[in-house]
Amino acid sequence: MTNWMWTLGAPLLIASCALEGGQDGDLRTGKTAESEQALVLTDSIRVDIEGILDYGTVVFAQNPTTLLEANDFHGYEFDGKAGGVVTITMNGAGCGAPDTVLNLFGPENAAGNRGTSIATNDDAFIGSCIFDSQIRSFRLPVNGTYLVVATSFEQRGGGHYKLQLACNNNACRLADSPTFASTRITQADIDAGAFNPDELFEIGDFLFETVYRVEDGMGNGLTAAPANNKARPNFREFPNNVHFAAFGAPEAQSCVTCHNVGGDDGAGDNNHNIFQIGDGINRASGVPRNPIALLGIGLRQRAGEEMTADLQAQLAAGKAQAASSRVNVTVTLRTKNIGFGSVIARPDGTVDFTALRGVDTDLIVKPFGWKGREATIRRFIEGGFRVHFGMQTQPSIVKHCATPNVNTFGTGPNCQDPDFDGVVEEISEGQLSAEAVYMALLQTPIRLPARTPALQTRVNQGEVLFGQVGCLGCHTQNVTINTPKLVERPDTTGGAGITLNFATDMKLPRPAVAANGSMTIEVWSDFKRHEMGPSLADSKPFNQISATQFVTPPLWGIADSAPYLHDGRAATLLDSVLLHGEGDDTNSVNAFKALSADDQAKVVEFMATLGRDEDPRVRTFDAADVPKNIPDNNATGVSSVINVGAGADLKSVKVSVNITHPFRGDLVIQVVAPNGQRATLSNLQGGSANNFVTTNQDITSAFTGTAQGQWRLFVRDLGPLDVGRINAFTLDITSSQ
Repeated sequence: MTNWMWTLGAPLLIASCALEGGQDGDLRTGKTAESEQALVLTDSIRVDIEGILDYGTVVFAQNPTTLLEANDFHGYEFDGKAGGVVTITMNGAGCGAPDTVLNLFGPENAAGNRGTSIATNDDAFIGSCIFDSQIRSFRLPVNGTYLVVATSFEQRGGGHYKLQLACNNNACRLADSPTFASTRITQADIDAGAFNPDELFEIGDFLFETVYRVEDGMGNGLTAAPANNKARPNFREFPNNVHFAAFGAPEAQSCVTCHNVGGDDGAGDNNHNIFQIGDGINRASGVPRNPIALLGIGLRQRAGEEMTADLQAQLAAGKAQAASSRVNVTVTLRTKNIGFGSVIARPDGTVDFTALRGVDTDLIVKPFGWKGREATIRRFIEGGFRVHFGMQTQPSIVKHCATPNVNTFGTGPNCQDPDFDGVVEEISEGQLSAEAVYMALLQTPIRLPARTPALQTRVNQGEVLFGQVGCLGCHTQNVTINTPKLVERPDTTGGAGITLNFATDMKLPRPAVAANGSMTIEVWSDFKRHEMGPSLADSKPFNQISATQFVTPPLWGIADSAPYLHDGRAATLLDSVLLHGEGDDTNSVNAFKALSADDQAKVVEFMATLGRDEDPRVRTFDAADVPKNIPDNNATGVSSVINVGAGADLKSVKVSVNITHPFRGDLVIQVVAPNGQRATLSNLQGGSANNFVTTNQDITSAFTGTAQGQWRLFVRDLGPLDVGRINAFTLDITSSQ
């Protein structure tokens, strides 16, 4: 037997994945190309391309084992990008497995031909009855669609095998047009470092916008209560937004359906309210919930983790002191300048939680859900898939199979399919991780500038009044994260997880990092549950949380997330304030009501500046110092200035300029970057024509570095007699994050 490899070309990397041959619904036979070409395989065996069984174009795939018959050639296509390193393995599945052979072919040429194999490997014969072939650390030469052909030595034998395609250098890219099936990455690949945060973000972004189908497992498969054990194969009716008990509805087919107010990943309007823990039919039976905005939730999880660690450490210290001193110890619980009441640690190890405030007795801060039920984005997403789409994640099924929970999952034919719909492992653990990474790295909301200086003055006054009436008692403005990194940990593999560095991985805009490495978020929340009184109460308790208690929602981004409150009953910001006032917020709301109508308006105007940047990568900057006259026949010239705040790399810059001048041939017009680099828009050109106007002129090629700092439109009039004016100067600056 022969064992060899050819390697051609410069470094290249494909989309990292682990793929295996056709599962039910995946296996297809046919042509991989229309040409009549012959491919040259191992030992000079030639096979007509029409003789290859087409197993489809694959980026990421599920993990079934495939049967290879004698004389079979199985073809798998994948999209590769120059610069990556690929390892392809064909694992024989024990005794009776095929004597495996792998061949790799490059992209088709202009004539539609692939030519000869660019890499091949016969089996390595690893141990008894184990026949593995591996094309190891192969550098792909060009961008394009590659073909892997899996077969047996001289096509003499058959048997089961598993094909694995992996990326080695952590620079994987997705195919241009991914599908839901193509995102079915494995947690093992993530644990092995096959994906970086950007790649997982792209996969999660795709999943967020995916319209889920019955064929994907969407739907709960039930016609009645699970106890009746009455099932149908699929849920094909239009979704119902009244949930049945803990099962959900489902009431949507994509995340973006409900999270779109104000832009992608935003809140939802009243039409997308859901009604939880109901009877599945009547809205009055359920508890209404308005979808929340998702920007910045990764930072909220990390802040909650640090707060949890502080609170639990304080209690542990108090219990140790009580045990050693043999007297009760009162422990004041406080973290990040936010108080959570106190507890009494007793010498026998028990704890009196009577004076605990805003958090459960496990002292785990749970920022997510209107009731504060989840501590992590991962569990928040998992619940969303189950109750909104009727889809179960792989980790939740593993847990259900170990400890059945029929009241949540159902009593399907087996624990792998508790919702009767005939689809198992509906969301892989890798997909769950990718979606969690996507949400964790979403940009943060921003402060929107007031339209006029006079309005900005009122906004500033409104912010002061917001604090004076006591709103800061719950809506804490700033929370500092000591270590702005989040580890997205797996549930079932025991892997270390992937570390997300908010300082570099998070999309823009994002908070700045202080000299000590910390990051302060202007979140306007204390992360606690509060009593809100009977008027805002739910109709029933929720998961043992009082009907009158709700977690303080963050106010960042509130200007773009109407309607307001947990059920969307408040149409305006003023309504949302006035509907408070019967619980922990009574004094502050009474103080607000005592303000004059004008002062109340100032508070609302301040809140209306807590918005979002609709496209976090593109910023438009308008010069505030125009109009400005251009001195005639003066080499010193005049500048209009734009100051650009903190930003990342400069991907592109476009300029718009409007200058009035009777003889523009006198003018030299340049844009000067903070580092002194210049782009010349006009240099004594234009003859006797008047005025100079350009819109969205791309001047990117003239600049490198960052966007931060002072940009200038520098204009000189080098001819006599004619006087002009700069009317407008605008920059559109795009970063890559």
